[in-house]
Amino acid sequence: RVLFRSSHSGTHLASPSFALPSGDGRDAPLSGPLRQWQDEFEKRYGPIGVSDVTVEKVPISQTCGPLRIIDVRRLRGSTKPSERPSSPRISAADVQRDEKENGPLPAGAVVVFSSGWTDDFFKPLPEGNACFADPLNGKCEGWPALGPDAVAYLASRGIRCVGTDAPTVGG
Repeated sequence: RVLFRSSHSGTHLASPSFALPSGDGRDAPLSGPLRQWQDEFEKRYGPIGVSDVTVEKVPISQTCGPLRIIDVRRLRGSTKPSERPSSPRISAADVQRDEKENGPLPAGAVVVFSSGWTDDFFKPLPEGNACFADPLNGKCEGWPALGPDAVAYLASRGIRCVGTDAPTVGG
């Protein structure tokens, strides 16, 4: 097995403010399909929060803890070509399945989802397009990505730091 370390290895952190609106009114209002998706999301999961927590405000202790690697390779190949661009969704049930097999997640653990994605697709171009560009362009399925129910479940278990071996935790 080869260990791949990119320029982001151990240095890339997406703080809450990266994904959440600031709440100070400076964010552009959503329109069109984005507004519709947000409305659907909020109807199912509740209001999207706000945050001004940028990287320098994240306590280093939030990025440290016992490691749990959750194998999600079995999700690969589970989306239909008609659903592209799309990724298989890592669900709360997937996390609970791991807990059944390996014991409960301890609060404060660092959870890393292992899909084998970069092992299989991080290659020189043009073959390397299969790692990131091809999924985003709908030419193939994307990597397993966290669904909102998994995020909510992980938060309920006291998990504050999540990672992946794929290009991003999102689809």
